[in-house]
Amino acid sequence: MNYEKIYNDLMNDRLNQKPLRLKQKRSGFYFEGHHIIPKCKGGTGTSTRAKNNANIVLLTPREHFLAHWLLWRIYGDRQMALAFHKMMSNTKNTNRITSSRGYSEAREAFRTTNIGNTYGKGVTKVISEEQKLNHSKLMKGRYIGNNNPFFGKTHSAETLEKLRKPKSKEHIEKLKNVLKNRPKVKCPHCNKELDELNAKKWHFDNCKHKN
Repeated sequence: MNYEKIYNDLMNDRLNQKPLRLKQKRSGFYFEGHHIIPKCKGGTGTSTRAKNNANIVLLTPREHFLAHWLLWRIYGDRQMALAFHKMMSNTKNTNRITSSRGYSEAREAFRTTNIGNTYGKGVTKVISEEQKLNHSKLMKGRYIGNNNPFFGKTHSAETLEKLRKPKSKEHIEKLKNVLKNRPKVKCPHCNKELDELNAKKWHFDNCKHKN
């Protein structure tokens, strides 16, 4: 089967329909931009800016899936396998109904072209001190007070005001004594004694010494 001819015929037909589809898109119809010549093969343009680029055609989600299936059949390389595999994912705007055969081939294409791939393996990302400092400056104060997205949503204004107040030394000592004097229980598996809350979380049925 001549997959290249089928692909070219599909692209030429949808390219002729492009003016109509641009109008339909403005009316609320959903289309996806597609590079006729893939960017990894030298194609140009941005898929979201189809109007003035002859390399971008508007396709329905189903047509888009079929186009990438054909490109995989034509080229059979890792780049086309990744693009074909990505077409299986749906969003709130898409409804790609893929056949079991198409799904199986996309998965197999992704698997076989990924064999031996070592990208990123054994590589430790090194962050310079300058990058750390810039990130610290960027994040400092971002989520404090009114900038916190949960501010005022989980606590009342009265509770928030209490939380803001610094704790007195007497209050801190009282909390320490309460924690120290919590009733202790013994784990039957390791014989450790600790407060009931931590005992239930890390010991008894969850104890690493349980046979």
